[in-house]
Amino acid sequence: MLCKKTMKLESKHSLKSPLYPLLFDPILKDYLWGGTNIATVFGKGSGQSCIAESWEISDREEGQSVISNGPLAGKTLAHLVKNYNASLFGPGYTFQSFPLLIKIIDAQKPLSIQVHPTPAACLSLGGEPKTECWHILECSGQAKVYAGLKTAMTKQSASLLMQKGEFSSHLHTFEARPSQTYFIPSGTVHAIGAGCLLFEVQQNSNTTYRLDDWGRVDKHGKSRELHQEKALASMAFQNTMAIIQDKITLAPHPYFTRNLLTTNEFFHLEEWSTTKTTPYHYSENQCHILFCKEGEALLRSAFGECLIKKGQTVLMPYASTPTVLKNLGEKLTFLHISLPRNS
Repeated sequence: MLCKKTMKLESKHSLKSPLYPLLFDPILKDYLWGGTNIATVFGKGSGQSCIAESWEISDREEGQSVISNGPLAGKTLAHLVKNYNASLFGPGYTFQSFPLLIKIIDAQKPLSIQVHPTPAACLSLGGEPKTECWHILECSGQAKVYAGLKTAMTKQSASLLMQKGEFSSHLHTFEARPSQTYFIPSGTVHAIGAGCLLFEVQQNSNTTYRLDDWGRVDKHGKSRELHQEKALASMAFQNTMAIIQDKITLAPHPYFTRNLLTTNEFFHLEEWSTTKTTPYHYSENQCHILFCKEGEALLRSAFGECLIKKGQTVLMPYASTPTVLKNLGEKLTFLHISLPRNS
């Protein structure tokens, strides 16, 4: 339940500017493994020589999303959470910060072999737990994804593999294919291989422990820091589960073909596609996020509208629906992300 102070803040600000479909300026990161696809495929950060990640929706000190459209342009996501909490999330939600971090990742080179801590590990190590999923947007013919242990191992055997630099050979290796979805629970050792352009949905966390970095150095000739002791305290030694998520066709919908890509206690990810061009009126009883994977569309609510093109992410506040959606091309495909209920 919202406290009285929060409700007063919201009431005061809501009268000034009701919520509507929200776009944000991308937050671009230039890690050493990045490439040019985020600029060339999606038109973000054109002119930058290396973009590794585009943080599409982020409520973090090291990357705070700023609204780019409508009356609230220039306001941060943190501002929305503080001042419009119920209008943003809807009934049944009591988040103090936005619970998800949404990214586009371009791996021209492989990412480190890494692990994100479980909630139990965070109790002793600090940091934040992170469960995530990847949806492959594009990939080269040789692109690979590494995720999960082939066989169970002990802490001692894992430590020895790290010291020898042989951990990668004990991970499941998958040939990356467009439209595949991978579920990566916290504690799962993983790495995104070179040649993958993907969409990532994750818990709002930036805690990563590197087991191995493929022996490479940065532009100054220095190796990046490894965190092997913390990785050993975080990884799931029995994790041999399948990581690739099967696409499940959902019940017929009047406008979209809907496929479930993955669902868990932290987020729910679907793919929506349509070739219909008639305006469609839809309403959802919750905050949700749309990423335009293909085509473009116009979204219009009672308080504003926005054009969303391929590669753009729009946050749909609870109070912005009902919404009119108009497909402006031959085919429209969205990734649809909804939030978990926490009360």
